[in-house]
Amino acid sequence: MTDFISFSRVEHELAPKLRNSLNHAESSEDAKKFFSYTAQELLGKALGEAVKVHYEDVALSRDGQGFTVSSRLQADAGYAKVAAGSDLKAILERFAESAQHRVRHLEGHPEKTQSKIRGH
Repeated sequence: MTDFISFSRVEHELAPKLRNSLNHAESSEDAKKFFSYTAQELLGKALGEAVKVHYEDVALSRDGQGFTVSSRLQADAGYAKVAAGSDLKAILERFAESAQHRVRHLEGHPEKTQSKIRGH
């Protein structure tokens, strides 16, 4: 039987920070950026020093569903082992769902975004 690693403690640590960042996002690009930074932090804590995670390694999918992981990171044996034996992908999916929801909201109401930017 293989060991299953849970990163729910890290998720609970990062989720409020992501929610707060998304609530303050002024554009869909901000929301995407906040997701990537949070995913980078999650992966950094999950993988430790074994794998160097870069900002561009995890991004929201362009199709509006989920997230993408860079081929560089997918090819890394350390990432593959942790991703296969943990809840890491499920956590990233939940984070991506929150970010996608905010992106859809911001893209659906550009007038609100512009009024925030102009300070009205």
